[in-house]
Amino acid sequence: MHRRELLRLLGSAVTLPALAGMSPERLLVLGQGAHARGSPAGSLPAGASELIATMAELILPETDTPGAGTVGVPAFIGLMVADWMKEEERRQFLAGLDQIDQMSRDAGGPSFLALPPAQQVQLMSRLDRSTGAEGSAEGSYATLKSLTVYGYFTSEPIVTRVLKTPMIPGHYDGAAPLHAH
Repeated sequence: MHRRELLRLLGSAVTLPALAGMSPERLLVLGQGAHARGSPAGSLPAGASELIATMAELILPETDTPGAGTVGVPAFIGLMVADWMKEEERRQFLAGLDQIDQMSRDAGGPSFLALPPAQQVQLMSRLDRSTGAEGSAEGSYATLKSLTVYGYFTSEPIVTRVLKTPMIPGHYDGAAPLHAH
């Protein structure tokens, strides 16, 4: 993957309104900074943290490349939810995660986390095929998936060891004015 492809992917992956207007280069810098900071302790309820970690790993599992959990995506998502979502967005996101758990119970399971992995994937596939409003299971899943991809592709192990993309700090402005000294 080339730098241009990575930046295009980052620009299209983010669904948080606070991040939507940022350039892909800025999103990359922000994402890398968020990974460096880590998640604030207790930023999410324990059940939500576990659900996020499980779903992120199912979205990007460990293969011949590191999985989402290995590169710190759950902590990254915790930080983004705690620091970048407005209170109402955070409330809606967490309500949607609760709805995902309720969908598992409605289907006869005790909770999403207690389902066998194959049934977890089935439920996630169903959520992925439909759209929903903010605060719905589908809306929260779409946000979670987007943040998972964003967190994964801005993590240091993926950028440096998997993509092997040389990252140049800052951005290029081809129309910057020249000043005589």
